[in-house]
Amino acid sequence: MKKTVYTLVAAVAMVGLVLAGAGPAPAQTWTLKYHHEQPETAPYHKFGHKPWAEAVEKATKGQVKIEIYPMQTLVKTKDAWNAVTSGLADVIWGFSATQPGRFDLMDTLQLPFIVTNAKAGSRTAWALLNKFPELQALFHDVKLLSAWTTDPYMIVSRKPIKTIEDIKGQKIRAAGKPPSDMIRLLGGAPLYVPMPQTYVNLQKGVLDGACAPAEAFLGFRFYEVAKYVNLINTPANLHYLVMNKRVWGKMPPDIQEAIMSVSGEYAGVNFFGGGTFDRAAKSAPEVVKKAGYDVNFYQPPKEEVDRWIEKGGKPVWEQWVKDNSSKGPSQAIFDETVRLMKQFTE
Repeated sequence: MKKTVYTLVAAVAMVGLVLAGAGPAPAQTWTLKYHHEQPETAPYHKFGHKPWAEAVEKATKGQVKIEIYPMQTLVKTKDAWNAVTSGLADVIWGFSATQPGRFDLMDTLQLPFIVTNAKAGSRTAWALLNKFPELQALFHDVKLLSAWTTDPYMIVSRKPIKTIEDIKGQKIRAAGKPPSDMIRLLGGAPLYVPMPQTYVNLQKGVLDGACAPAEAFLGFRFYEVAKYVNLINTPANLHYLVMNKRVWGKMPPDIQEAIMSVSGEYAGVNFFGGGTFDRAAKSAPEVVKKAGYDVNFYQPPKEEVDRWIEKGGKPVWEQWVKDNSSKGPSQAIFDETVRLMKQFTE
């Protein structure tokens, strides 16, 4: 009997020692492959993508790490949506024009002369998504992490474009239907060229100009081949950050909450929209000057801007509402976009 008791005590002690030595189970970690198309030297990478990735790692206490693949080294941007839904990529940056037809109902943020700056546009984007179920449904097959807008695109060109008359017959890069409609109504010839290929097309004269945000103007060094910039507020663009839905679903609630604490409107305003695009718009003239290039930045007077709005703005707004009325409450979305933009700009 004593021998049995001693044996049992020894076995219990051994189990205790094993358990004591094992310690707590290590926390699960995730390394997420993240696509974007900008160079690592571009403002978008430095002030947007990289700080967001670092914020996620900090918020999750190192349990989630973001492995960034810049310059389309993981996948081409045009294929990025399919890549994130299939699992080839875990997280992707993208923009609405690469998915023709998918984001038509949210293209109020791509209408000309609507967005005033990226911070206000980004707050408007997130507010619209939270208000309209029809807009939330556009992201049903992914996890939407954040959405924001660029600053209003400038017109960069090889020759001066100061008035409506100057744009007549000019081949202008435009991304998406509303921007293309605007260029066409103003008398130009809209062409879609991916942003990374815009430089060489400007250089060769395939393009006479391009609608582009200040961030791209700096990041892709368009100032080397386009010496004129019209600062008129042409359409902005909706950008988004989405994650593979299956990967998101496998994460526990505390990790999901930590990621969203640095995503959503916060990321749109502080990292991507206001933090990247408004920063670039403000610094562009000085950055170009320091780089040793002579570029003419032109701000048209109000009376000329009003001409552009009458001819290339209002007709696009009205047509957009008509074209999308069968897809959802297009008039209500347009009216709310205008209201929110005014509120957040002020």
